[in-house]
Amino acid sequence: MAKEKQIIVGTFDTKNGAKDALRALKYKMVKHGKGMVLSKSEKGKVKVKDTFNWGVFAGAFIGASVGDAVSETGGNVVGGLVGGLVADKLDRDFPKDQINGMAQSLAPDHSMIILLTNAKSVEKVENVLTEAGGHLLSHPISADLMPELEEAIAAAEEEDI
Repeated sequence: MAKEKQIIVGTFDTKNGAKDALRALKYKMVKHGKGMVLSKSEKGKVKVKDTFNWGVFAGAFIGASVGDAVSETGGNVVGGLVGGLVADKLDRDFPKDQINGMAQSLAPDHSMIILLTNAKSVEKVENVLTEAGGHLLSHPISADLMPELEEAIAAAEEEDI
């Protein structure tokens, strides 16, 4: 039986907020899963840090925009993540223009962390991100998609060995 997963997107009102939140997760030894940190400086310089072996999330944001992540609903981001994971198993590299587009959508001097975590860790992860000043969007992955998601994760991890 596949373990339940959840997508968590945290946006921060500072350039280093997401990076600091990641440090807090590591310091508190919270299992946070895989993900990525995006930031935009006050002058508009974009930084993307693939900190968690992100290959499995290839193409996951195609069709979904960061604007949805910071909106009240955010449903398109979650749908884009899951749809991309299942539909795009073979393409393991995030298109640079897509990542840059996501980061460019951030307001200046803001940052974002995107995580795929086990359902058991969600509350702890959300608490740490909130304590770090994050504005969160969190959504479970449908149980019927989990077998395909687990297969995509396993395939990506084999490729990375």
